[in-house]
Amino acid sequence: GQGHVLASLLEKHPRVRGVLLDLPGVVAKADPRLRDGGPLADRAGIVPGDCREAIPVDADLYIIKNILEWDDESTRRTLRNVRGAARPGARVVIIENLVDDSPSMKFTTAMDLLLLLNVGGAKHTKESLVSRMTEAGLVVGEIRPVNAYLHAFECTVPE
Repeated sequence: GQGHVLASLLEKHPRVRGVLLDLPGVVAKADPRLRDGGPLADRAGIVPGDCREAIPVDADLYIIKNILEWDDESTRRTLRNVRGAARPGARVVIIENLVDDSPSMKFTTAMDLLLLLNVGGAKHTKESLVSRMTEAGLVVGEIRPVNAYLHAFECTVPE
């Protein structure tokens, strides 16, 4: 994304540093607070790249938000890349819309159809996402709703 979540986290936690990784065309339009001259630029890095190819970032916490909606192989590759980049004990938080029975079902179902038609992808159920995370070698912990539309999956990289 353009780093709005990262900027919000950096504003709330003055000792935290962060890196925004996304496709070159996306990070070119990064949140102005993160770019050179922005108030958070000294604590933020911006890295153009494709998480389906590699994760060139070493971090204590990886946040993945609303991107695991491609075809299954791209989702699997992304999760394996996170697992490969992360050191043992690192945390991974995955925030996604689900097609489970929830107040957001109509919205998520519409998004699911758009993804299927446009990129061959789909939204996940809780079980399908947990399955992909486990296959990638992540240890899934707590799963909780963020709001009516999003769920957060807290994972760790095994020691």
